[in-house]
Amino acid sequence: LVNSVLQLLPSAQEVEVAKITFTGNYGASNFDTDGLKANQVDEISRYFEDAIEAEIKEVLAPGSGVSVTGITGGKIQYKITTYAAETYLLSTKELLTQKLSDGQAAITTA
Repeated sequence: LVNSVLQLLPSAQEVEVAKITFTGNYGASNFDTDGLKANQVDEISRYFEDAIEAEIKEVLAPGSGVSVTGITGGKIQYKITTYAAETYLLSTKELLTQKLSDGQAAITTA
């Protein structure tokens, strides 16, 4: 995963890569999963994972992932994990925050 990020960078450079984890809640009014079967909830989760990923695809590094972590009270909880070279950390974090204003990002060294 880290290697795929490094392949995008000019060679002959040592680059620090960090992991960015972004979590948030997507509000969907009148959205209730009570009474749905597990496979129906899984299908809904995949739909929202794909929709969120499509919204931020230009921000995500290869090997990044979007996952729905829960659906409760009309809100879809999600987690995004991506990677960025140290020089791009703040801009990546800002872009995620602009596109998905309902969440927060944490940066850790990979």
